[in-house]
Amino acid sequence: MQTRFEYPPMMPMPQPAKLVETVIWRMDSSGGFPALTRAVGQIIEALENGIEDTAALAGVVLSDLSLTQKVLRLANSAMYAPIGRNITSVANALSVLGYEAVGYLALGVRLISSLGETGTPTAVAEKELGQSMLAGSVATALVASADIPNGEEGVVCALLHRLGQLLVVFYLPDEWRRIQRHVMVGRGEDEAAHKVLGIGLTELGQRVARKWHMPAKIVRAMGTDDIDDVSEEEGQLLAVTRFANQAARIMASGDGAPAEARLAKLAAEYGGILCVSDATLLG
Repeated sequence: MQTRFEYPPMMPMPQPAKLVETVIWRMDSSGGFPALTRAVGQIIEALENGIEDTAALAGVVLSDLSLTQKVLRLANSAMYAPIGRNITSVANALSVLGYEAVGYLALGVRLISSLGETGTPTAVAEKELGQSMLAGSVATALVASADIPNGEEGVVCALLHRLGQLLVVFYLPDEWRRIQRHVMVGRGEDEAAHKVLGIGLTELGQRVARKWHMPAKIVRAMGTDDIDDVSEEEGQLLAVTRFANQAARIMASGDGAPAEARLAKLAAEYGGILCVSDATLLG
């Protein structure tokens, strides 16, 4: 039976650049990430080649059965009806979904599935991974019910928004526990991470994403930019990402009636930005 790779706590606190290298080294040491790194490289290369060469991206998708199923399911979903009905090949899915959309989806699915395959995760790691997957599901439901441009990008950005948290909980478990102790006494996660790691969780996720040469949209969506300071299209992408992740956090809290009130407040806050009714968001 595969067991979780045990990592010693890091003392003294490393510099941010060294910390990023430590995280990436631990990914590779776990056994699951060399293959992921190659897959990410292939996807990025395919995206850079552009739509003139769809074979490269189709090949990456077809090499992963789970990813193939997700791409075909999305192409046949209500979001793409009626043009997306009875899509049975990745080539047709590319024409329906769009080249970049499939590339982003491939990145998100490969990363999240690879985290889940990294040994036997702790209950804490499973909870954090589950919250990110829930955010992806919320974003999927949102873009399926609302007319949001490039909605698939929002789904992937929502899925990867908490990459920094996932990296720490999986590969720096002792440091994650120390961060959570700070959170329990009232500090925000990023502030607590600065205290423990010398770098915020958002910055850590963005640095690793840049190391993998992930698309700029995904990297920016991890950040804390004000929605009013970006273009309308990017603002909606950020809104989908943040609404989905905040909703997922509330739903995962298990607070019952207080959670319902918080969700209603969240829907009212984002309804205008997304041009979606509060009722649709709550649904």
